[in-house]
Amino acid sequence: MDLTDLALPLIAVCISMLAVLGIVRFTDSRLRSARSMMRDAEEAVLFLFDRADLVDATPSARKMLKTRKEAGSDWNRFLTLFAPHFPDMRGAFAQLDEGRKELISPTDPAKTIRAEVCDGLTRISYADGDAQQSKLVDRATYAALKADLYGLRFAAETAPILIWRQAPDGQIIWFNEAYRDLADSFDTREIATWPLINLFPEAVCTSETAKKRMPLSHGTASRPRMFDVTSVACGEDTVHYAVDVTEVAEAEVAKASHLQMFGRPFAILTVGLAIFDRDHRLLTFNPALADLTDLPIGFLSNRPPIYDFLQRMHEGGYMPKTADYREWREFIGRLERETRNGTYVENWELPNGKTYRVIGCPSPDRSIALMFEDISAHASAGRQYQYELEMQQAVLDSFDEATALFNPSGTLILCNSAYAELWYGSARPDATSTLLGETAEWRKMTIATDFWDNVRSLVYRDALSEPIKQTVRLTDGRSLLCRVNTLKSGETIVKFDTFIEAGFSAGLPPLRAALL
Repeated sequence: MDLTDLALPLIAVCISMLAVLGIVRFTDSRLRSARSMMRDAEEAVLFLFDRADLVDATPSARKMLKTRKEAGSDWNRFLTLFAPHFPDMRGAFAQLDEGRKELISPTDPAKTIRAEVCDGLTRISYADGDAQQSKLVDRATYAALKADLYGLRFAAETAPILIWRQAPDGQIIWFNEAYRDLADSFDTREIATWPLINLFPEAVCTSETAKKRMPLSHGTASRPRMFDVTSVACGEDTVHYAVDVTEVAEAEVAKASHLQMFGRPFAILTVGLAIFDRDHRLLTFNPALADLTDLPIGFLSNRPPIYDFLQRMHEGGYMPKTADYREWREFIGRLERETRNGTYVENWELPNGKTYRVIGCPSPDRSIALMFEDISAHASAGRQYQYELEMQQAVLDSFDEATALFNPSGTLILCNSAYAELWYGSARPDATSTLLGETAEWRKMTIATDFWDNVRSLVYRDALSEPIKQTVRLTDGRSLLCRVNTLKSGETIVKFDTFIEAGFSAGLPPLRAALL
């Protein structure tokens, strides 16, 4: 074996030992550098990073970092913690290779961050001038302020609505848990990093309070969710509050659809329809309402309150006359009260001679509907019919003969005053009286005869071919000529004529031949 063969392994061993020694010295150098960078900083807020990994941190710094529970690296959680106060921090630190960099918070100049790179390690210090001043405050005051701050943060973080803060450039610098949870469900990135995605790009910064309804669509959702977003200025930033009103929006769409669906049938109705909402403002109406009330379409389209609506109807002569304003107010109050109870049904006699039937219908949500129907023709026909009945009664009352008229089923329709006086004294028979019942009364006041049985049988057989008549005697001694006949329409007419036969009393006229 020559010396060359021995020299090569020795040289290799020496090189390996030198390499190991160099690595140990390099590592020891970085450790000494790290120790020197963190020395005398226990009370400060210091972070020491090796790229994205946290190598070391002071107790106060670790405590602050533990408040962030985002997934990802230590560096990502650090950026999430301080980005609300230093929105440009990510870009500024991306260019930090060697040297130092200082950032001042645009929202609070008392807050600063200093970063320096040494031996590949990044040392970041955070200073808050206000926090330093807080040391001068007594412990009780500081504890109270800290408790208030914790309560406010807890209320904002756990609020069931979405809350986030947006910088003037549109970047989100703070958000609560509700916003984060919803943003995570929309974020398609494998690891959610700062900044978080903006769910509502339309919610721009504003110097005044603004409110707008915005849709939020998801790729897997069949329909977008709807949010009412309220934006409030907070210094140069803007705080947004979003409330999920999807169900409310869907209900409004369904309501509009129903109104449109029912609008066509309502449009051809001859009955005027006015629907008032829970605040008693006109919600919808059909064309017949304008025709029946002569109210301008512009007035109705402006959704007047029910009082103004009725006031205009009263001024136009489409409501009953009232003696004074007090009576008018009482009338309106009764209309509203009975409508809410679902009991208002009334015929209005208008000054122009028309008659309207008005019906008030309530709804469970306190809205009400008023229906107006022109029943002038029906009312006129009813008045004419009543006039004819009164005329018939007057004609019957002018007869000396006691007369009663029964319908085909045997119910008493009409009788004159002579009939009432003969059988009932001064009172008239009951409206439900029948031929069978009347014959019972006649039998009581006359001497027994089979004639009343023949009259009773008329109810169960066809019309008479010719009138029947017979003289019966009343219990007071007077004679009574009774004549029964059926009309072509099926009614039965019964006539009675009293007289006193010769020998009972002198001086009375004999029986008239016409009656026989």
